[in-house]
Amino acid sequence: MHVSLDEWRATVLGLAALAPDRTEESALEGALGRRLAEPLTARIPAPDFRMSAMDGFAVSARELGLGEGDSDACPAHLEVTCDISAGRAAVGNRRPGTAARIMTGGLMPDDLDTVIPVEFTDADPTAAEAPARIALTIPKAEAAKAFTPGRHVRKVGEEIPAGDLLARKGDFVTPQIIGIALSVGVTHAKLTRPRKVAIVMTGDELVTDLRAGAGARPGAVLESNGPMLHASCARLGAEASIHHVGDDPAELIALARSIAPRHDLIVTTGGVGSGARDVVKAAFGEGFGEHRGLNCSRFEHLAMRPGGPQGVGRLPLDPDESGDAIPMVHLPGTPVGAFTAFHLFVAPLLGSPSRPITLPQDNVRREAKPLKPGATVKPAHLAIENGSLIATECEGSRLRPFAEANALLILEKDRVRVLSLAGSLRAR
Repeated sequence: MHVSLDEWRATVLGLAALAPDRTEESALEGALGRRLAEPLTARIPAPDFRMSAMDGFAVSARELGLGEGDSDACPAHLEVTCDISAGRAAVGNRRPGTAARIMTGGLMPDDLDTVIPVEFTDADPTAAEAPARIALTIPKAEAAKAFTPGRHVRKVGEEIPAGDLLARKGDFVTPQIIGIALSVGVTHAKLTRPRKVAIVMTGDELVTDLRAGAGARPGAVLESNGPMLHASCARLGAEASIHHVGDDPAELIALARSIAPRHDLIVTTGGVGSGARDVVKAAFGEGFGEHRGLNCSRFEHLAMRPGGPQGVGRLPLDPDESGDAIPMVHLPGTPVGAFTAFHLFVAPLLGSPSRPITLPQDNVRREAKPLKPGATVKPAHLAIENGSLIATECEGSRLRPFAEANALLILEKDRVRVLSLAGSLRAR
């Protein structure tokens, strides 16, 4: 009996659960890609003072005796007695009933409540000095609301109130989070320390020197899983190291035990099939022939394609198998299988916020082929069309279509789900 994708996902999350996160206070600047250990909230509002939203002229509708709908009473001219630039002290003392030239972002005086855009006047918008007098050229469509109190004025906290939630616990620090947080006075945050992942590629056939001609020997395969999974870990805020061993189980066990104390998780690729050279099974399963394995991992063939063969376990840190153990996840050796399995089973361990989300059949565009029992996983491109989330299967076979994919389609007889590869699509 083959194990279902969801059953295996739950098994991996249980058997390979990582130790609790370690946290530290750190500057947000330079924290790109790290995960928040606590929610992030605004320290001050944005904006934190009343400001002009336009380049123009600030007036008091009350002083002019105007309000919304008073288009017939709009003055033809206004005297200008003050000049206000963003971040600078006002020039001149404004007299009641007159206007102040003001720039976008300029501090609105308490006694002014409306801004007339410069394009609704005859003023030169680039003039170094404020004009002494302006003529108003307000379009008819704007006249009725031009002097409404608050027009083109940004209120305190209009964008972000003080204490507002900026990001949730577990969210990854993005460029936009850094920019928004700094704009409301948040310079530091409690972050999780990056997880350390050891990526171990297995197989005598692999060539890790990717320079031209390095893999020229017959049967050699250019190794790509390590850098691919290294980059996948980095996108989830984890720090990865890459290792390679051949088909000797003893060599693999020795390597795993030597690197285990320095890592939170070991991920292997290859060697999980049913052949005589499947080194991962030989090392961490029951073993084959004369090779006695550690029998610390469980291996199954999933009802899933690609990437059916999978494994998970915990490597004892002490040879006598007492005490602590480090989680291990064993992925297939094919690049397609390794990539797919990483995002389905390893990424959740590293805190990926993405979860498979069910889509209506009408929102999925795919090749009309009959589905086999179990789950078929395909590369797909997610996009918003007419307000709906649409998943389109990427054309091509095997690895190439993954180059343009930003999601995985999980196709089953009774449902279709989508998993974002960017880590931003989450179930609510």
